Amino acid sequence: MKTLNETEVPAARRVLPQPKSIREQPIVRNIVGVSSVIHAGSNLDPKMHAHEVPLISLLLQGTMTEEDNRRKIDCGPFSMHLQSPGYMHSHRIKSKEAMSLCAAFFPEFTGRLGTPPHVLNMPMIWDAGPVIEVGLRIYREMWASDQASDLVLEGLFIQLVGEMDRSDRHKDLLPPPWLEETKDLLNDRFLDGLSLVEIADEVGVHPSHLSRTFRKHFGQTLGDYVRGLRIDHAIRQLASTDSPIGHIAAIAGFSDHAHFSRECKKRLGMTPVELRRSVRMR
Repeated sequence: MKTLNETEVPAARRVLPQPKSIREQPIVRNIVGVSSVIHAGSNLDPKMHAHEVPLISLLLQGTMTEEDNRRKIDCGPFSMHLQSPGYMHSHRIKSKEAMSLCAAFFPEFTGRLGTPPHVLNMPMIWDAGPVIEVGLRIYREMWASDQASDLVLEGLFIQLVGEMDRSDRHKDLLPPPWLEETKDLLNDRFLDGLSLVEIADEVGVHPSHLSRTFRKHFGQTLGDYVRGLRIDHAIRQLASTDSPIGHIAAIAGFSDHAHFSRECKKRLGMTPVELRRSVRMR
């Protein structure tokens, strides 16, 4: 598998956003059909623009605003944006600096996916769940330099598109109102240690029916969903505060530092210490 040097990528394909102020030399990786970069900067061109191919951007540090013709969305660390081809939008960094992982998907890549996933044809934003977890694994692998890294990156990008497509497909199932109420309850009280019976009582359904229906519509169990919310909360605390890791783990509901480290390593491929170190401005 050949790794393309930046100079070998045709000018028409250099569609990744380039900050006007860069604190360090960007990390650029090119595998067949995917051009990716990690960059840090303090400014982006705020003009409306569009890309010719699907492009994802994972915000790792800092805050920014994405705006299109209909809406303006404020985004923080560990949010992933998918800009579909032709989608007119602009970005403005709100914090002093920001660090992002960006990747553009060209036909050489999307063509190998069989039927092109519908999800790549519409702009979307994720701020939690498997999409973010795979994105952070990609970020970690971007720094690797061993001979197998290109193959690992290719597999991770395929997995990323699969998780994006899966999350979009679950949205096609119209959930009953009480299930949306359940999800809102979990989003608000995921640190409270609610039991299945307590959740079912809150929304007025039988626990077993709640469990089956939640998994059908959201593709995961209630426990996995809550665990994901706790991990998402914890990694944001790691990135944005100097709180001791043990304290963050306890607040997020993990039994101890070791339990949190194992879960973080399993989901993200990084320990809490590695994650905190990697997303701080280098």
